[in-house]
Amino acid sequence: MLTYDFNKYQVKCFNQNNQFCEIKYLDILKYWYERGQGIKFLARDHQEYLIKNYWFDYDKPDPDDKFKFECFERDLHRILFLNEWTADKDAFIQKHYISEEKFQEIKQQKQDVLDEFLKANGAGAKDSLEYRSLLSSFSLLQHKSLPVLTNELNEMAQEYLAEMPLFDKLTQAQSLVSFETIALDLYGDPIMYEESIPVDQDTFINIDKD
Repeated sequence: MLTYDFNKYQVKCFNQNNQFCEIKYLDILKYWYERGQGIKFLARDHQEYLIKNYWFDYDKPDPDDKFKFECFERDLHRILFLNEWTADKDAFIQKHYISEEKFQEIKQQKQDVLDEFLKANGAGAKDSLEYRSLLSSFSLLQHKSLPVLTNELNEMAQEYLAEMPLFDKLTQAQSLVSFETIALDLYGDPIMYEESIPVDQDTFINIDKD
């Protein structure tokens, strides 16, 4: 299995005094998107940082670029995941495994949410978009046995590790041409991606700061 020092990966950003700095991905605690500014995150030093630019903006900032935010989210998730996975695979699996008993408790809590929604809005609310959306999301809940979960996490780790060489090349790209080529392999076509998203759809960038 390929091994990496995940402490070496840093994101370029600005502190609250607008001074340029580089922060380790592993030191990021929370992140969110602020319209008109860009991607912000809270680091282990309890300071906020702003990413004015990320992949695909080249020489002109575009604070409303949803694809840019998803790229950052993907990179951060991959590095945090692999750092924990490679440090202690068994502990990582146990951390994410939910027993059948606990799963049923969670499922009941979800059902209580549905019941409260109907109680507050009346029986006719069953036909509402909000209720059907909740019901649809909750119906997807399925318990995963330990072997199934282990297999899924193994597959995810293998997929992420296979992409790390490309990510390394992307961070080291010395020319715009090589950068675009690597980015296309790693992320796909950002233009095609953005065209597939309605202009007013911002739901996937509403990250909870609390």
